[in-house]
Amino acid sequence: VPVIIGRMNAQVQVLGLANQIKTVVQFQAPNGTYPGFGEVGVANGIITLQNSSFKVAGGTVAPQAVVADGRWQGAATLAGIGLAQFSPDLRGLLSGKFKASGTLASFQPSDIRVEGTALLSEGLFLIQAPLTAQAKWDGKQIVLQQATATGFSANGVITVRTANNPTITGFDLNVSLSDFNLKDAAVPVPAAVQYAGRADFNGRITGTPTAPVVNGTAALKQFVLNGVAFEPYLQGPVRVSQGVALDLRGDRDRIAFALDPRFRPIGFYIQRDQAIARGRTESGLLLTELRNVPLSLIPLPGVQSEFSPAGILDGDLAINLDQQTANGTVAIAKPGLGNYRADQFTGRLNYANRIATLTEGQLSKGD
Repeated sequence: VPVIIGRMNAQVQVLGLANQIKTVVQFQAPNGTYPGFGEVGVANGIITLQNSSFKVAGGTVAPQAVVADGRWQGAATLAGIGLAQFSPDLRGLLSGKFKASGTLASFQPSDIRVEGTALLSEGLFLIQAPLTAQAKWDGKQIVLQQATATGFSANGVITVRTANNPTITGFDLNVSLSDFNLKDAAVPVPAAVQYAGRADFNGRITGTPTAPVVNGTAALKQFVLNGVAFEPYLQGPVRVSQGVALDLRGDRDRIAFALDPRFRPIGFYIQRDQAIARGRTESGLLLTELRNVPLSLIPLPGVQSEFSPAGILDGDLAINLDQQTANGTVAIAKPGLGNYRADQFTGRLNYANRIATLTEGQLSKGD
């Protein structure tokens, strides 16, 4: 992105004896891309920049620097810089203090050293609380000494290829997350799926931007799915690498699943009290078993509570996720609708073209 300096004003002072001349240039650049002012001093072969400040994205950058013996070193104080002006994925304001150094012979990233502290007022990505990070650049990688926010901490390294366009090539981060609101994750799920709760995670994130690997321990707290509350605390291992594997357990409830690299189900096991749903994929079909599932746990949009079906559902279904079809058998013990009750219902269920049909239904009711 080109940086325009614009018209500058300058006042020059030459001070000292003939063999000890000091030159001071005070400048103002009010019309540049980053309007600002500063003072450059030259004396005894040393160049200094001080008393300077530039306006950047609604905030300020105040740099200072010294150049001597073929090397340079500098520092900058950042305040209130609007991050959204640099990327739509960023938000809030950036403040911080940084130090940098290098040689005049090369300004390649590999020959520059930087360290400092940054404060992001509205966090980064999933972290929405203010985030403070201490980091340094050693010419090859970003060393994240510590990043902290409410309920979050991380440290580790991020490797960067500096040739041509700098690119992140890998990372190895230790991450701890606590009491994270699942609503903030914005997981892409169907509108009919409603969830709430909080999560913890402790583990490592390694790999590359295109092939990240997550290993750690996760926990769900106060998790509710479509109005159905699970045990208050479910915990277990989680791994993300060419797919996802997760197995969270409580004293009686369990949520476990494995997804392939396309994030399609390989298998799952969900238990809530005595109700169990489990399945596995074979020959392109998700073979699903339902056991002891109260119909009251299954949301039926648009059905008034007094007409909600009752009973305990068992079923065996073959689901084709590509064609969005399903067929199989169902059995309902103690079925009911409104005030009506029976002993048993069995039948075959078929779902295709967004229409569910029930055939071979048999309803039994005692005398």
